[in-house]
Amino acid sequence: MGLTDTIDAMYREGREYLSWYISIERDQIPENDQSFRTHAINFFYRSLGSLDATKRLADLGYLCEAANILRSALEQFAYCSRLATLSGAEDFQGIKPIQCLNHLKRYVPAAGQLYGLMSKYTHFEYDHHTHFFVYSKDEVQTLQRGPVLRAYSTHLLFITMVCVAKYVLALSAVQFGEIPKSIQGLDAFIEKVDMYSDAVCGMLSRDLVLANMDILLQKIIRNTNV
Repeated sequence: MGLTDTIDAMYREGREYLSWYISIERDQIPENDQSFRTHAINFFYRSLGSLDATKRLADLGYLCEAANILRSALEQFAYCSRLATLSGAEDFQGIKPIQCLNHLKRYVPAAGQLYGLMSKYTHFEYDHHTHFFVYSKDEVQTLQRGPVLRAYSTHLLFITMVCVAKYVLALSAVQFGEIPKSIQGLDAFIEKVDMYSDAVCGMLSRDLVLANMDILLQKIIRNTNV
C-alpha cells in the first residue's frame, strides 16, 4: 500500500525511545541496589528483540507467527512491570502471569484486551482463523502469508509498542519525577501510530479486523477499557 518506508521509520523511532528508557533506568539504579530493578530492565531489553523478530515476520506477511511472539513479549513486559516493584525482600518465585498482567493493566487498562486479541490468533480454532482459508470448488487452501495479513501483523506490532510506550510514560513520571526529554518523543510516536492506523483503515475501509484493531488502539491511547 506504499507504506513500507513509513512503517520502517515509525518502528525505528519507537524502538529508539524504548531503548533510551532502558539506558535511563539502568543509570538510575544504585550500585548496591537490592531490589529486582536490574533484572526487570534486562527482561525489558530482551523483549525488544521480540519486537525486532515480529517486525521481520510482519514484513514477510505472516500473522499467527507474529502474534505468538508478541503475546509472549507482552507477557514479558508485564513481568518486567511487576518485577520492578519488588523490594528485594519479597519472593519473586511465586509471581504468576495473571498477577503481572493485572499489574500492567494498572498503567494500561486495555492491555488485557490486547493480550486476548493476540491469544485469538495464536490458538488454532477454525472460528479464529477463517481469514487463513480460501475456498475453491475442489479444495480448501491454507494461506500462510499475504499483504492483508501483513497489515494485521503490523497493526498488532504497533499496538503492542503503543501499549508499552503508555506504560513507560506513566511509570517514568513516577520513577524520575518527570518524563525524561529523551523519551518524551514517545508521545509523538503514539500520535504517528494513530495516524497510520487511520490511513490503513481508510485504505481497507471494509476490513472488520483492522477496524477492531483500531478501536483497541484508541482504548490503549486513551487509557480506557470502554
